[in-house]
Amino acid sequence: IESKLVDPLNENWKTIYDYTSKFSDVDRLEWYGSALMWAENFEVTNGVTDSLFGIGRTITREEMATLIYRYMSRLKLAAVDDAENVPECFGDEDEISEWAVEAVDYVRRTGIITGDDNGNFRPQDNATRAEAAAIFVRLFYAAELDLNKVFDESNVERIVFTTHDESQNGLLR
Repeated sequence: IESKLVDPLNENWKTIYDYTSKFSDVDRLEWYGSALMWAENFEVTNGVTDSLFGIGRTITREEMATLIYRYMSRLKLAAVDDAENVPECFGDEDEISEWAVEAVDYVRRTGIITGDDNGNFRPQDNATRAEAAAIFVRLFYAAELDLNKVFDESNVERIVFTTHDESQNGLLR
């Protein structure tokens, strides 16, 4: 799912980078190619190993938090802390991988990713499509990105929020 998640983050997704990926499982001519090349080039993603991106594998909530944090940092986008509406900490903070602690704290403070009904982050759980959609809408609002620019009619079918359920698809147009 990470290959789908980097696509809406790449405002230049129509550009095919003349770039050779270090990941052996990335084909720059596939639907995800230019977005992954962009994300790799800007060090938004590191892949699952030095030589594999992990095409087709699911993404954990802590991996998604890290991807968002790097994106915001690399592009110098600011998201305002939302202290009134976020938990002081997650109940399962001790389960967050060391490499993801800073990123998870960032998405918690800004309200981009919230905890579950029990106040837990669930760092090792895979993100669902519904969670990904909610997280990215919060990300766009937190970064004050123009959703109409990102989700115009010409590219809406290419991005992670696409669904076969027309009622959900229409939410983001």
